Amino acid sequence: AVIDLAVGYALFRHFPEMREGDLTRLRAALVNERHLARMARDLALGTYLLLGKGEDTNLGREKASILSCAFEAVAGAIFLDGGYPAAAEFVERHFTPWFEDRQQAMFLADAKSSLQELLQERFNEGPRYVLEGDEGPDHNKTFHVSVRFREDILGQGSARSKKEAEQEAAAMALKNLAGPMQADK
Repeated sequence: AVIDLAVGYALFRHFPEMREGDLTRLRAALVNERHLARMARDLALGTYLLLGKGEDTNLGREKASILSCAFEAVAGAIFLDGGYPAAAEFVERHFTPWFEDRQQAMFLADAKSSLQELLQERFNEGPRYVLEGDEGPDHNKTFHVSVRFREDILGQGSARSKKEAEQEAAAMALKNLAGPMQADK
């Protein structure tokens, strides 16, 4: 909650002209497991985690879910120790580089939401995500997902979680659609 509040307020200050829905999408693109894990890696938080033997053996220090929780825990601890101003300063210090350049910030927008909006707007219909398969042991699976619209495969993605694979597939679909959409204009 502290991270959401601090990032939302910082975005509002940086982009006062941006519409509420766009600010919300941008905040969601910044405050998510993948992005929080990236910042935790930048801080090398994984080296400070106390993990059980099994989790440590299974590369738990690199898991996005664990790292994102660690980043949230640090922000929460700073909030409890120094109050909102200290927590907001910590959060802003780590998030501001990601949205100082407006174009870079808009590029971070959630691919699944962007694809959904694009298809809904143009065809009044959304995409469908299909799990094509997975491989690897249970503790280290890679998921393969395709995103389909009607009968066409628009994009494919592979990642360690279904959610990330869907994001990759949606990002590929947006890239693939960029050419035809530009031609329509």
